[in-house]
Amino acid sequence: MQRFLLFTVVLLLSAACVKKQVVVNRLAGTWNFTKSLNKDGTYSYFTNYTYCFSSGDADGSTYLNMTVNNNGVETSGKYLVNKKGEEIYLMNDSNDPNQIDTLVIEDMDKNSLVGHVPGYIWFFDKQ
Repeated sequence: MQRFLLFTVVLLLSAACVKKQVVVNRLAGTWNFTKSLNKDGTYSYFTNYTYCFSSGDADGSTYLNMTVNNNGVETSGKYLVNKKGEEIYLMNDSNDPNQIDTLVIEDMDKNSLVGHVPGYIWFFDKQ
């Protein structure tokens, strides 16, 4: 019985590690930020707004590099996928380092990402 419990714990921890690495691997590359569903029910649409995520090891504590390009204005930043692979923490280098946007992943595949931040649902398509 103890071996079974130990095996189950190890299996669950391994699955969490694999999930966050899968998220980082899928994120690597350039994503078009296409629209936002606002809290009042309206949509905001975006063109020429991209997030470019670097690849790397998902250890749950090391931020990886990213760049955001909004109509030709590029800013650098960092991102981190949490230990469960369910949230992406986005930090803009020019902002207060204590200000981090948390994007909770609602749906993600290799070509699309839908997540919410407080009051908004963001939609991304991979280039």
